[in-house]
Amino acid sequence: MVFIIFCSCENEIDRDKEGLIIYQENQISWVRNFEPLNPVSVCRWPTKGAIYEPLYIYNPIKTDWTPWLATDYTWQVNNKKLLFTIRTDVQWSDEGINSSFKFLQKLWVLNQKIIEEIDCEHPQNSNNELEKITNRFISNVQNNIETFSYNKIIANFHETYSLLNNLIKNKIDKVTWTDNYKKILITMSPVIPHFANECLSKLKIKNRTEENAWPKINKNILIENKVNFVIQINGKKRGVYHISKDTSEKELIKKINDDQKLKNFIENKSIKNTIFIPNKLVNIIVTD
Repeated sequence: MVFIIFCSCENEIDRDKEGLIIYQENQISWVRNFEPLNPVSVCRWPTKGAIYEPLYIYNPIKTDWTPWLATDYTWQVNNKKLLFTIRTDVQWSDEGINSSFKFLQKLWVLNQKIIEEIDCEHPQNSNNELEKITNRFISNVQNNIETFSYNKIIANFHETYSLLNNLIKNKIDKVTWTDNYKKILITMSPVIPHFANECLSKLKIKNRTEENAWPKINKNILIENKVNFVIQINGKKRGVYHISKDTSEKELIKKINDDQKLKNFIENKSIKNTIFIPNKLVNIIVTD
C-alpha cells in the first residue's frame, strides 16, 4: 500500500502592507444553519459575533481568539475556575429578553393565523400587496445585514409583522401565501433561526439547500407609482397626500387650493415662498 501525502505551502502574508484579507467559508453549498451550539455542523459566519455575541471570537485568519464582550481572562483555583473581565460598556438587562419573548409570541400567533388562511384555500386573486411587503422586507433586511445595521433589522421585523397582521383579512390564496411567507421566514432565519425553522416545518417545507436558498428580490414590484407627499404650512405638517409619483409643484399647489381643509391655512394670506422637494414634501411659507 502506498500513501501519498500532498503538502501545500504558502508565502507568509506581509500584514504590515495595506490591504483586505477575505476569509472564505469552506462549504460546498449554502446551508441555513445559525445554531451556535450545534456540535454536528458548522454554523454560518454571522452567527457568532453578529447574532449571538460571545466573550471571545475565533479569528481564522490569525488563528487566535479576539476579545469581544470580554477584555481578558485568567484561570484560577488550579485551572478549575475561569474568570473573564467584561467590557465596561457592556450592560446586561432582562428587559430586552422579555420584550423579545413577547414579540416572538406575537409572531407565533401570526404564524398560526397564516397557516389557517393557507388551509382555507381561498380562490386566487390579483392582490399583489403581499408580494410588495415580502420583497420590501427582503430588500431592507439584506441591506441592513450588509451594513451591519442590526437595530434596523429588528425595526423591519416589527414593521412587517404589523403589515402582515393587517393583511391577514384579505383572503389571499394558498399559493401566494405559501410562496411569500416562506421567503419571509428564510429572511428571518439569520436572526431567529429556531423560530423560522419551526414555522417552515409547519408549512411542510423541508430543510434543503435548493428549497431554502436566500430569496431573490423582485425589484420591479418595488417600483411605486404613488408616493406620500407631506404638506407643510410654515414648517408645520398639515396633511399627507398619497398621489402619483413625479407630481409637479404646480399640480400639487392646485390640489392644495382645492382642498378646503388646507385652504383655510393659506386663504387671504400671501405666499412668501414655496419649498418643493419632489416626491417628498412641499412647505408653503405664508404671511398675513
